[in-house]
Amino acid sequence: MVREERIRTVVTAYLKDPSITIKQVAEETGISMSSIQRYLNDPLISDIFTPEILSKLQSKMIKNQADGRKKGGINSFLNNVPLKDKSGKFIGNKKYDGDKDRLKEKYKTILELYKIIFSKNCSSLDELTSCYNESLSHQDKVTRDYVYDCLTSSYLNEVFDGQIREDIQSWLNANRELGNVKGANVTNSRRI
Repeated sequence: MVREERIRTVVTAYLKDPSITIKQVAEETGISMSSIQRYLNDPLISDIFTPEILSKLQSKMIKNQADGRKKGGINSFLNNVPLKDKSGKFIGNKKYDGDKDRLKEKYKTILELYKIIFSKNCSSLDELTSCYNESLSHQDKVTRDYVYDCLTSSYLNEVFDGQIREDIQSWLNANRELGNVKGANVTNSRRI
């Protein structure tokens, strides 16, 4: 098979099913995964296909890349525990060897944080973290960074519907603006 035929075969197989992966295309076509990736990015592709097909291909590749990163991030979260030094700086990971479903726990944390934001009228991440930690044992307490990660995590799209996600984003944006104003006021007061 010549290069142009292989490119046609790969692109056709890749676009026929929205959920197909490069691995599945490789199994179906008998072409290696590395060759498929090379063919999907080959400059000759623009001479073979219409702009509509190229646009569809580009969109699918971007979506699949984002999905892969997300899946990799979730797997990393499930398999590793971050390590921090005494000042709270990240110093690496260690393998998680517990039996808890950490993703489910994070979902619960996000839901609890959402409830606290609007029931206790917290006006900052520090307040929210303190309120969340009130009922936890010392070993289960979370940091402000973890709270922020929960509220900005891509997991939000999976856990909550659009309105709750928007509420959290609005709260974060309002606090960011408030923090900028307070920070500017402190900075300006030091200049006097």
